[in-house]
Amino acid sequence: MTGIRLEARAKPLVAQHSSSAGGRRGHAGAVQRACRAGRGRCPHRIFQAFLSSLSTAFNRVETVVKAAPLVFTGLAVTVAFRAKFWNIGAEGQLLAGAMAAAFIGAREGLPAWSLVPLMIAGGALAGSVWALVPAMLKTRFKVDDVVTSLLLNFVLFYGMMALLDGPWKDPLSGYPDSPDIRLQAEFPILLRATRLHLGVLLAALAAAGVWLMLCHTTLGFEIDAVGENPNAARYAGINLAAVTLFTAAVSGALAGLAGVGKWPGFTSRSWPACRRATATPALSSPCSRA
Repeated sequence: MTGIRLEARAKPLVAQHSSSAGGRRGHAGAVQRACRAGRGRCPHRIFQAFLSSLSTAFNRVETVVKAAPLVFTGLAVTVAFRAKFWNIGAEGQLLAGAMAAAFIGAREGLPAWSLVPLMIAGGALAGSVWALVPAMLKTRFKVDDVVTSLLLNFVLFYGMMALLDGPWKDPLSGYPDSPDIRLQAEFPILLRATRLHLGVLLAALAAAGVWLMLCHTTLGFEIDAVGENPNAARYAGINLAAVTLFTAAVSGALAGLAGVGKWPGFTSRSWPACRRATATPALSSPCSRA
């Protein structure tokens, strides 16, 4: 019988040391870079620059308007990550929602009253369908969801570019521009003389709905159980595949709604610039069409 002897290690392994301290070094580096950026400047002025977005009524409204798509994409990844479905494809789902909204909003044969509801439903459905692709690959074939959801961003991006350079190209100017949506398809303004539109209200309602679902429903408990301990969830009778697919569908729908509210119409020049300004795929919505 082979004996086993345990000895105290004088020096920790490099891998152990790096794994425990790597995160701390990353946060410390971010703080250090922020301090270097503000070196030689008055801290009061730096905080004033951050708070300037809330200094006037106009700035507050514009901040809320620009935050709406961020809320949708943040909710999208929040729902997915709770079930340990690593949805890194919110950018592609946002594009899918924007493309669906642009297509529906330009239809002349639809009644005017139905345009906004159909754009919202179509954008959510497009984002949901695109998010279900990596979820189905994960549940059916055990394909890594990080890789598939990330690479699908590029698939949809180049598919959109093909549309803008093909069927959607302006026949008169030849400029790669999506069709203009009808006037009745624009989101109604909630506050006169501002840009506060329906998308901001939808983002607030979506945040409340996601909170209620995750914290106060049986479904939210199942999502947490699947994410925290899949084996225990399976033993308790929870269908892991069904919960993962549902979570992916909700996540994609939220990301698609970000595209509906942000870009009902777009040009090919805005999207490459948007991608360059994006730090992570899930946060693609800060880019403005201007």
